[in-house]
Amino acid sequence: MIGLNNKPILVLGIGNPLLSDDGVGLQLLENISKKSNQFSDKIEFMDGGTQGIALLGRIADRKAILFLDAVARGEAPGTVHELTGDEILNYKSENNSAHESGVPAILQTAMLTGDLPEKVFVIGIEPDELKTYIGLSKKVTQSLDDAEKKVVSRLNMLLESIE
Repeated sequence: MIGLNNKPILVLGIGNPLLSDDGVGLQLLENISKKSNQFSDKIEFMDGGTQGIALLGRIADRKAILFLDAVARGEAPGTVHELTGDEILNYKSENNSAHESGVPAILQTAMLTGDLPEKVFVIGIEPDELKTYIGLSKKVTQSLDDAEKKVVSRLNMLLESIE
């Protein structure tokens, strides 16, 4: 059952914009939320910043959650990743993020508390630079359009599956 204040789908941007490419999830969130009028009112867009497991209350009672984040898997900077299912829970970032705890830790805790949504996805971009600097690297910036297309596609699929 969906909570009275929770829309069925949560799009959650994660990251720290003070650490260059670590802020890519928040940039994706900003870009997608500008297009929110093309989506159903069943989607909530939220800046989760670096809150980590403090976000658990916002995850509860959802049918689906889509995390937007920097995803460091050791591939070429700018590579767009989409993780699902066990890939997310088993994912270990190769970077030292400023997040209080990463997406897998948030989801593992949600699983323990019984608040894990039915459908969970992560879309992100392989970072190039994770240093104190405001703004994204050139390689990550060049990948934003491709990542946005993946987000829009995934949201449309999620909307179809819950309606």
